[in-house]
Amino acid sequence: LRAPYVPALSLHLLHSAPYAPMSADVLMFRSQLPSAPSFRRLLRLLAADWPGGSAPQIVDMPQGMSFSDIASFRAVAMLPHVPYALRLSDVYAMGLPTFVPADPL
Repeated sequence: LRAPYVPALSLHLLHSAPYAPMSADVLMFRSQLPSAPSFRRLLRLLAADWPGGSAPQIVDMPQGMSFSDIASFRAVAMLPHVPYALRLSDVYAMGLPTFVPADPL
C-alpha cells in the first residue's frame, strides 16, 4: 500500500490571514535550534548598522500568536528545523516576505 503525497499548501490562510503589514517590524519566528540566539544577535547587529538609521525592529515571537497577528508584520525571519517546515508554508501562503538562511547554520 502506498500513501499519496499531499503537500501542505496552507490554503486555509489565503483569506483568513492575508499579508497586511501595520509596521516596519520584522518578526523573528521562535526557534529551539542551538544557533537561534546567535542568529538573532546577528540580525540585531545588522539592524543597528542599517544605513540611514531607520532599520526595522526585530521582534521575538511570543507564545500563542495568531496568524492574523503574524501577517501584520513587514516580514518574518526564521530558522526552520527541516527544509520544508509547515510554518514556512504558512507564512508563504500569507504572502509574507520571509528571510531564511540559505545553508544550515
